[in-house]
Amino acid sequence: MAKQKVVVGGSSVTAGQLADLFRQIQDGSINGEYLQSVLNRPASERSGAQPVVAIATSGVLAVDRTKPFNPTNVFGDGWSIWRGAANTNGLTGNEEQDARSLALTAIDFANVRFEHCLRNGEDRITGNEKLARLIASNAIRLDARLGQALFEEEDHKTLEWLYTTRGVKWLDFFGTVLRYPRGYRCVLCFYRGGDGQWRRSANWLDHDWFVGCPSAVLAS
Repeated sequence: MAKQKVVVGGSSVTAGQLADLFRQIQDGSINGEYLQSVLNRPASERSGAQPVVAIATSGVLAVDRTKPFNPTNVFGDGWSIWRGAANTNGLTGNEEQDARSLALTAIDFANVRFEHCLRNGEDRITGNEKLARLIASNAIRLDARLGQALFEEEDHKTLEWLYTTRGVKWLDFFGTVLRYPRGYRCVLCFYRGGDGQWRRSANWLDHDWFVGCPSAVLAS
């Protein structure tokens, strides 16, 4: 029987390539939520044309600290900031946030580092291990309110500045640990899709993180 050929965006894709794609989705190498958003778009919007975007002239961003981050407003009912120790239900105790980041009312993203935390010979670590390594490094882990201000900026100007000047396509915010309604620990993350659009999500700390999934931090 002749082999079937799948055509995506004008290019032929083999069965082996599709199998490898599915494997990458399963192990987290590719963000499945983004891939699904691409597949859901009309074919006319998947032609590879890039939108015209605005870019900030610098990486400086102000943050209104009178409005704390509210996960319910971003992700829906039942979401909250994790409280207490990691081995509890996350509902009581102090919020798990980096207090040094919460004190910032403005940030210059030119000074932000993007840390994957992998060591020699590693191709992935869990989010829990990454969090532990970031804490041990004493880096200031940027919090979700900073992330919210960045994402809600008009036209994603600073995000586009980061992409243009530093090639950033992903960043996450380990300065705030979120609680999924069923009790999972997560952090806020953004990723830039192939269509040039930035999208917001939350990634579980039990999942794997790769070299292409850096966290936004500042030197202490």
